[in-house]
Amino acid sequence: GAPPEMKPTKAGPGAAVPARPAMRSAPSYSLRLGALMVGFSTAMDFIEDIGMEAIEARSGALADRLRTGLASIPQVSLLSPKEGPQTCGLVCFRVEGVEPRVTTTYLAGHHSLIARSVQTPPATRLSIDFFNTEAEVDLAIEAIRHLATYGPPDTTTGPL
Repeated sequence: GAPPEMKPTKAGPGAAVPARPAMRSAPSYSLRLGALMVGFSTAMDFIEDIGMEAIEARSGALADRLRTGLASIPQVSLLSPKEGPQTCGLVCFRVEGVEPRVTTTYLAGHHSLIARSVQTPPATRLSIDFFNTEAEVDLAIEAIRHLATYGPPDTTTGPL
């Protein structure tokens, strides 16, 4: 049957979560669950302290900065909406003549920037959030500008 419903004895930091019977026989699992619960609770406190409106405003401003910077590069096509209710911290773009996988590998290998290759439509996606800095966004723009201007490094001499 279905496992019994778990009800914490209190909410918030230090909340006690009763272990399921299977967890009682696997102490390392229950310890990890406890650590996850404490981490999640701490993360929620952190977000509540900052405030969702402030988080959304900062994420939006950083994403706008990225979109504006990418739109200024002639060889880059911005695929994400530039404005309106569908804009968010996920920014998709294409560098003319460069496969998304190559762009992603270049950004990680040469600039320690983590991006994701998207298959449909073929693109590279950067995820911007409130904890990113303006300097990180500017680094991404300049790295993509360099890639768009000079192309990827010669892959026959080693990794990107």
